[in-house]
Amino acid sequence: GTTCPSGLTQTGYNNLDHDVCGRSNPSSAGCDSTFFSTYSLNYTRICGKVRGYQFASPDVFISGINNIDSYYVDGVSITYGSIPRQHIWTYAGGVTETRLDS
Repeated sequence: GTTCPSGLTQTGYNNLDHDVCGRSNPSSAGCDSTFFSTYSLNYTRICGKVRGYQFASPDVFISGINNIDSYYVDGVSITYGSIPRQHIWTYAGGVTETRLDS
């Protein structure tokens, strides 16, 4: 079964044969976060795996929001530190592969 990190919610969908971890309320604007401790160890690389599933109609980068400390992307963002967070990596989900507007 699925075990979700703290801050993310386990959800089942009829069209998937497994549960997924995600936002507690995917129907509204906002974000949910999880935290992975380095236990005060220095690091030079971050490795992991993220599998994304589209819900409703993603609009890539949220219009008018250009603040990394807010919800700015329909997708996954990996950051470090506290306000202001420092950007490492973002995966943005769009409506289609070729559509350029939001």
